Order: sequence, then structure tokens, then C-alpha cells
Amino acid sequence: MGEKIIENKIIDNCNSGDVLSCDICGSRQAHHVFTRQDGLGVFECSSCELAYVNSRPAKEEILRTYRDTYTDFRQLKEWFYEDRRIGNSSGILRRISRFKSLSGSRILDIGCGPGFLLYEARRLGMDTVGLEISKIYASFGREELNLDIRQTILEEADLPSAGFDVVVCNNLIEHLANPHDFFLELARILAPAGILHILTPNYDGAKEYGNEWPGFHKDFEHIFYFNAASLTYALESCGLKPMKFFYLPQRTGLTGRKNLNHQTSRAKAKIRGVLLFLPLVNRQVWRVLSLARTLSNRKSLKKGTAFEMGAIFKKPQIKSKYKFAILTSHPIQYQAPLFRKIAAHPEIDLTVYFCWDFGVEKETYDSGFGIKYKWDIPLLEGYRYKFLSNIPFLPQNSFFRQINPSVVKEFFLNHYDAMLIRGYTTISNWLAFIGAWLSKTPIFLHGDSHLLRKRPFLVRLLKRLLLPLFFKKISVFLSIGTLNTEYYSYYGVAGKKIFFTPYSVDNEFFQSHSQKYKEKKAEIRRRFNLPPDVPLILYVGKLYKGKRPLDLLRAFEKLSGIEETGLIFIGEGRQKPFLQDYIKRANIKNVFFLGFKNQSQLPAFYAVSDIFVFPSGIDKWGLAINEAMASGLPVIATSSIGASYDLIKSGQNGFVYNAGDIETLRRQLEILIKDSNLRNAMGQYSRKIITDWNYDSCIEGILKALRYVRCKS
Repeated sequence: MGEKIIENKIIDNCNSGDVLSCDICGSRQAHHVFTRQDGLGVFECSSCELAYVNSRPAKEEILRTYRDTYTDFRQLKEWFYEDRRIGNSSGILRRISRFKSLSGSRILDIGCGPGFLLYEARRLGMDTVGLEISKIYASFGREELNLDIRQTILEEADLPSAGFDVVVCNNLIEHLANPHDFFLELARILAPAGILHILTPNYDGAKEYGNEWPGFHKDFEHIFYFNAASLTYALESCGLKPMKFFYLPQRTGLTGRKNLNHQTSRAKAKIRGVLLFLPLVNRQVWRVLSLARTLSNRKSLKKGTAFEMGAIFKKPQIKSKYKFAILTSHPIQYQAPLFRKIAAHPEIDLTVYFCWDFGVEKETYDSGFGIKYKWDIPLLEGYRYKFLSNIPFLPQNSFFRQINPSVVKEFFLNHYDAMLIRGYTTISNWLAFIGAWLSKTPIFLHGDSHLLRKRPFLVRLLKRLLLPLFFKKISVFLSIGTLNTEYYSYYGVAGKKIFFTPYSVDNEFFQSHSQKYKEKKAEIRRRFNLPPDVPLILYVGKLYKGKRPLDLLRAFEKLSGIEETGLIFIGEGRQKPFLQDYIKRANIKNVFFLGFKNQSQLPAFYAVSDIFVFPSGIDKWGLAINEAMASGLPVIATSSIGASYDLIKSGQNGFVYNAGDIETLRRQLEILIKDSNLRNAMGQYSRKIITDWNYDSCIEGILKALRYVRCKS
């Protein structure tokens, strides 16, 4: 895979397509920091500080490399005696014993090699299991040391939940193909109050030594590089709590020496053979010498100069489900399926608070659409909810439109583990903040803000001064995408407090229904008097100036004399009469205003259309793009909205243009209208991209955040 190395610049994976997203936090931003001796670039995640090689081998290639490791039993026996002599394995167990009683405990050593640590653990009365993918190492441990070593990887070992009191994972995580899944499995198999011991190269050392740092090995030996910050972020997100970090001046492998493949000279072998006749004396002498060396090197064991980092993590005692609350304005068609999924999750006890009952029991007037309507899908089924008493005295779009004082008492009555608050633009939001601060309830802030919109100077100044102070009081920030993450970072939010929760729609609903309606495409077009055999361009949304439907109409006007096509407007709004008058005056053909369509009706129109356009200059995201992509359409959208930076790969599943650039929009439409094969290919790629932007990924981000705040409490 090609790689684009850009010094000291943020890399946006969505647009460049060259830098992989962070495996731990999901961020799509990373910057190039080093170049290894083999020429591969090392990138550091801008959010969690995880560093990684951008060009990675496949998982099977990694496993094959280590599975075929070869050495003979004679050499392994020498390493075994040396490990016992220097006390490397026993030293690790002594460190663990400060946090957990060893006798009678069940220990799992992942990547256990020939099983030296397990041998010492068994001598201390522990029940031992090892995982090792190297055939020769696993065979030695089973045949020579009589250990239970299974030749497999953690994800395929089928180990029991909460089955181990101690898990050891030394010099392994830097080699993994997918650390996040590995850490989740670690958390699952570790018993409550269990201890995790990790050793890994210390990435902070790279910042001291640069490209010459020994941790930059060749041939993909190391793929990921952790420091204390990134390791803490990764494991806290899985529910494990850091207990201690320690630093070592050089790597401790199977033999405790810097070079695992150290070949002992014949003379040294003879000396060792003599010393092994005096194991007790030899061991005590070695310990004294090791202590003296440690004391003399104490100043060098700082995290910035040490080569290796170690950590002890603990799994907290099992508590009940996470008691989680969400405060949102009103029932929304996009949110209801997500709330049902969250409520169904076995780890979450959900309560949703609504500030008003817009569009639930009766038709309600929407100033954007300019009509009254009521959603035709179930908005309140499948989860626990409560409508708070609302005392508004100003219109819908005012800071004072929602005033719900009763939200404050809910914190004290229910003692939530966390509450998600959507935005900070109403009185009720701020009442909730006050209630959370008074009750010491962690706040999850969820919004869609970004930095694209140019604000007046005074507004920018006030936000620059006040938002960093406000954000310091927030426990977690749930980011919906790249621009949202940039927004929080700009105002001083640490990357470890930002959790990725992709802005999503019910992909399954739109995929299944649009596929069903595609089979009835001709019938639907006939029912709505749409031309049967021409490509149709689709607009879905409110019809008012900020959404710029006129831009699309004017681009279509320029096309109509060149290509035979049609344009569908789904929606209502203040600009509709003006658009209709413009069409009449300009004598534009094949433009169809089909009015407001409810949620259950939309998939039919995505199914019969060929291109989706979102010309808005004001939307912060644009969830209609998610719907269109789930329905298998190529999309064209402006660079003014967040979805364009994460969902649209220009030239692959659609195009991006600057809002108001009608000529560029016309050219992009013409490309797609002329080439049906390109439309189909882009539509398929849209579906592929949108599969990662789903409710399950959103819930995973919320769970990470809940585990994080529980570990902090």
C-alpha cells in the first residue's frame, strides 16, 4: 500500500486515503513523526498518542512469521537455565505479587514462549495456562516442562469469561494486527480484581533518540508503539484501571538480555554449567548485583530514556449495569433506533429524557418545513424514557425554547454513572450541567460543531476564552466525525477524553427497504409520473435559502440542454414557491416537487433515483447523505458540511464541491449522468463506506467512555 508522508501536517485519512485510522480510538488524524531504518513511516495518532507503521502486513502473514520461528531444544534448555539463574521470570511474579496473592490463582501467559514464567508460577502454587503460536516453543513447554501451552492466539483460544486472576502479556502488543480487539478479549477473560502485567517497548524513548531508537525494528517486527498515555487510553476504554507504570533500560526477552538470539560461547557455557551446581548462591549473588545495577541506573529509568515500559492494570470488581442517561430535545427519527439498541445492550441501563414532545402525539408545526407533521415510525418503543415538564416562552429556535428545571433533581434521584447531554445551546442543557456538577455525575458532551463556519470576531473571541474553561468541566466528549474532533481539540480538549461515536442512521432499514423498492422501480416512477428511463437526481431536505436548493436547480438548468435527466425535490419549505416560479420563468423541464415524505416513505425515492445531491451551506453534518449511501447512491455534497470529510471519497463514491460553485456542480453531475457504470460502482462503494458508520460502532464508543469514567472514579 502506498504511503504519503507529510512532515508536521495533520493527515486526513478520509481525503488522502493514505494513512490508516487509529486502531485504538478510531481517529482519522495522524502526523508523521519518524522514518524507520527500513524506510517505513511511523505515524502518531493526534488523539491518543498511539504510534503505528502505516503499511502493515495481513494478520495471517504476521502469524505465519511467528508460527515458523525455529530453534532447537538444546538452545531452549540453555535459555531456561539462564532465566532461572538471573531470576527474570521470578522477578515478574514478585512484581505481580504486590498486587495479587499468587498461590491458588489462575494465570494466563499470552505469547508465553517456551513457558519459563509459567514454570516459576507453577512452583509458587499457581494454576497455569499459556498461549504461544510458535510450534517449537509450545512443544518445548509441553514436552520438557510439562506445561499446558496451547498453540493458538487469544482471539481463537475460546477461553472462559473472567477465567483468570492474572494475565501476563510481555513483548507482544507491539506485534498485533488489531490491538483493540485483543484488549477487549483481555478484559473479558480477566476476573474481577484480576491483574494484567504488560511489557512493551517505550515509545516515549523514541522521542529522545529519534530514528535511531532501537524500537524501530525492520520487517514489520513491531507495528504499534505504545507509551503510558496510549496504553492507558486503550485499556481504560476496555474497563481496566492502571495501577503502576515502570521503566527498564533495555528489553527483557526470554533470557533477560537485550538480544534474544544471543549465542553463548563455549567458554561461557562451561562457566554457566559450573555455576548451575550452586543455584542458591548463584541466584542470591545475581540478585545483589542486579539491585546494585538498578540503583546505579535509577536516573536512567525515566520514561523518556528507558527502552522498555511495563505496566500493571487491574480489573475493577464487577458492578451492576452502567446506569446511563441521555438528555435530548425531543424524539427524533434518527435517534429512536439507536436508543433501542443501547437499551438492549446487556451492559447498559438506559433512561432517555426529552425536553418536549414535538411530533409525537399530534402533528406539530415545523418552521423549517413550514407544515405540520408527525413521524410515522415508532419513536418511543423499546427503551425507557421520560418527558420533562417544559416551560418555554420563546419560539423553537431560541436559547429559551426548552426550560426543564426538573432535570436537576433527576441526578440526585437516580445516581447515574454518566449522562449524555446533546449540545449546550438551551437553558435545559445548562440546567443539566449544573445538576451533573452538583451531583458529581460525569458528563458526556455530544454535539456536531466544527470550525468551518466563519463566525464574527467577537463570537470567536468569546468562544476562545470561555469554551476551554467550560470544557474542563466535561468528563467525556463524544465525537461524531473528523471535524468534530478537530473542534474539541482546538478548544483544548485532550485526545484521551474524546471518544468516537460515528454519526449514524439505521443502515439496515435503508439498505433493506431500498433494495426491496428497486425491484419495483418502474412501478414507483409510473405512480409519481417520473420519466421511466432517464437518470434521476434527488434532493431530500427542507427548502430554504441556507440549504441552497436553488444552486442545484441552476446546475440542473445548465444540464437540461445537454443531457436528458430529471430532478426530484423531496421536502417543503419557504423557498418552494420561489423555486417553482423560477422553473416556470426559465421553462425548465423534468423537475418534480413531491412534497414532504415521512420516514417510512423515503427509501422508495432513494431506490428510484440515481444520484443524490446535498448542496447545503449550513448543515453541520447532513444525515441524509448517510441515508443515500446506505441506499446505494453516489453522492455529491458541499465542503461546508462534516459528512463530506468522512463519508465522501471524491472520485470513488461521489464528489465534493464548494458551496455556491454551480459550474463545478454541473460538471460533476454531467460525469455521473453520462456514465451508468460509474454510477453503479460509486453506489456500491457508498454502501461499503457507510457500513462502518453504524449504531453498533456508536454504542462501542459510548461503552469505551463509560469504562473510562468508571476507571477514573
